[in-house]
Amino acid sequence: GTYVAGIVAGTGATNRGIAPGASIVALKVLDSSGVGYSSDIIAALQWCVTNKAVYGIRVANLSLSDSAEWRDPADCDSDVEGMAVSTAVDNGIVVAVAAGNEGYQRGVGMPACVTDAIAVGASWDSGADVDTPAYFSNRGELLDVYAPGIWITSAQMGGSYVTEAGTSSAAPHVAGAA
Repeated sequence: GTYVAGIVAGTGATNRGIAPGASIVALKVLDSSGVGYSSDIIAALQWCVTNKAVYGIRVANLSLSDSAEWRDPADCDSDVEGMAVSTAVDNGIVVAVAAGNEGYQRGVGMPACVTDAIAVGASWDSGADVDTPAYFSNRGELLDVYAPGIWITSAQMGGSYVTEAGTSSAAPHVAGAA
């Protein structure tokens, strides 16, 4: 959570977020091992819709994905989690979602596969490989955009920094830009 929030809104002198100082409402849907349930994701999205005006919620970042390779948007859109994403978008909330890190060539994870979501893959941010898709990043026709997701340095609990890689590092770049 801290790492993703730093990518979106960090105000550090060296490691600034995409939208420095933006207000964040943090909703925890995964446990400390990164495991969660669709019901928690759905509840969080419903909470965002219900409280949109109270907190000025305009964007939701979902740095999470299941491990399945979803290829058919109709299957995703009709899934209860997919419907929750679409409801958030229908209520004016941009939803940026990590595509997943399984290296699938023809599909992305849920809920990135939802038509109304912005499915975000990871790319290199520096060196000779800049803008090259990460080998682990899911892709295919349902992917909307690549964003920096390799060796991204951001805040961690306790006031220091950590460097990580993944589509969960890429999605908050898009959320911050939105």
